[in-house]
Amino acid sequence: MRPLVTVLGFAAVTAAATLSLCWPGRTYADPPEMFGESGEIDDVTFQGEVARDPAVRNGWAIKVTYENRGDQDETCEIDAQLTRDQINPGSRSSPAGVAVWHHKEKVTVPAHESVVRNFDVPQWMAAQLTANEKAMALREKLVERENAKPNGGNYALMMRPYTMYSVAFQKADG
Repeated sequence: MRPLVTVLGFAAVTAAATLSLCWPGRTYADPPEMFGESGEIDDVTFQGEVARDPAVRNGWAIKVTYENRGDQDETCEIDAQLTRDQINPGSRSSPAGVAVWHHKEKVTVPAHESVVRNFDVPQWMAAQLTANEKAMALREKLVERENAKPNGGNYALMMRPYTMYSVAFQKADG
């Protein structure tokens, strides 16, 4: 009987210690609502792209188009993020992009109309975008040259990882 009481005693103490240390605390089950290159909040749809823009001083801008399909004026507050993605062509999936720069804005869109906003990308980010554009052009040129070869070209060159920049959105009010 004594060994049984000892085992049950240790089991009770272990269970109590485990529950006291591992009791769940406050959790945040719902992350902020995220959108890829486009999204919709209430009646407002939005779409963004990062592209060269000769009208801005550093040559790069994020262009966001908001469209209200509702019958009333709508205000939405979003955080437009410039994301950097590491693309691995040999992988089945790629991780989500990392936000490298963001711009929060509150926009009021009249009913049945659209609004276009351009955000200048900072100079330090524009330099990275320009370098990436040159690297992508070189990569495409090398892949085309390899594909022209009779035996299909260099597989390792075609499967080399590369960097891509895109726009993502997050609901600013959570």
